Amino acid sequence: MKIHGLNLFLGLLLTLFLSACAPKGPGRSVSAVSESAHGRQVARRVASAPVPEAVSDTVEAGVPREVALVHQAIATADAALLSRHVHYPLRMPYPLKDITDQRAMRRDFHLLFDSPFIRTVSQSPLSAWKEMGWRGWMFDSGSLWADEGGLISVNRLSAEGEKALYEAVRRDLSLLHPSLQGGDWTPYTCLITRGEGLVYRVDAHYADGDDEFRLCVYPKGSAANALPVKVLKGKLDVEGTLRTRLFEFTDGEETITFSDDSNEDKPALTLTKGDKQTRKSFRFCYWQDVMR
Repeated sequence: MKIHGLNLFLGLLLTLFLSACAPKGPGRSVSAVSESAHGRQVARRVASAPVPEAVSDTVEAGVPREVALVHQAIATADAALLSRHVHYPLRMPYPLKDITDQRAMRRDFHLLFDSPFIRTVSQSPLSAWKEMGWRGWMFDSGSLWADEGGLISVNRLSAEGEKALYEAVRRDLSLLHPSLQGGDWTPYTCLITRGEGLVYRVDAHYADGDDEFRLCVYPKGSAANALPVKVLKGKLDVEGTLRTRLFEFTDGEETITFSDDSNEDKPALTLTKGDKQTRKSFRFCYWQDVMR
């Protein structure tokens, strides 16, 4: 991937990330309310300080206090204030690490918000937040989602965040076996089975109307540049009003299916071979964290 293709690549990445992260419901972490860890590849704590007068007024106007505080924090570039009004973890496009706590939010604020967007928020009235029923409150056509508990999701990156994402993707791909590096694949997600420690890496290839997905399977303790023991091609289906995202991969003999919902209490993948089905519980992870 050449540097001059950075803008096009990030545009594709962030478009899918935005479409994937539309909230499913209020009061849940972004892991629950966003459908995917990616893009078309882009404990909250209520503040104990007195409510500012402008924020108090918004409560009477119908905008929840927490939504108003999120607006105020971004408008004033106050990372510390914002960090106290977030549903953690806040999803970031893979392979950037999710923002998991207040300290991480203060550290990574600049990856989400830059001067142009901060200016947009500061110049926008609170009425720019639109109530979307059980989904919460939306700002700037979905760039931000919040609810009575605070910030739910951010479906954008700053210029620095876009650069960090590009570098993270490039490094992640560079660690693969050379035979897997070509073809414009980009890292999508990763999971590891509990107990046996099998690593399942998902990559995506984006094309208008014809997205492809690749599943690479590695035994526990594999080197990052090792050849996987299996490579399967597959698809991602979106089902129902909650837009549940289901992966299905097959090599003609075996089929592997699992949900891309990282909020499931006991996520498991299903392996089907002939008439036999096997379920394996797993957790989502970062590929570079679990490979040697």
